[in-house]
Amino acid sequence: LGKSLDVLVCNAGLSLSTAAKPPPPTTADGFEITVGTNHLGHFLLCNLLLPELERSPDPHPRIVITASQVHDPESAGGNVGSKATLGNMDGLAKGSGWE
Repeated sequence: LGKSLDVLVCNAGLSLSTAAKPPPPTTADGFEITVGTNHLGHFLLCNLLLPELERSPDPHPRIVITASQVHDPESAGGNVGSKATLGNMDGLAKGSGWE
């Protein structure tokens, strides 16, 4: 397009209830969808676009990652529904072959 990339804003985010049934969906790679969207998706996008940012004529190109109060159970935004947890961590004990 002939335009430079000076700022990348990562604003995607979701917060599914930990009490939802059935369990939240997973990404194509098997990660829980919230982790895949809010963390791994931003990481991948930033890494893919980093060369474009480095070519920017702007002397200070930026990556901005937003967050919300949903992750803070003490805030008004996070004090809704069930509190976020890491679950029982069974997936770590099962190793790389678990689903």
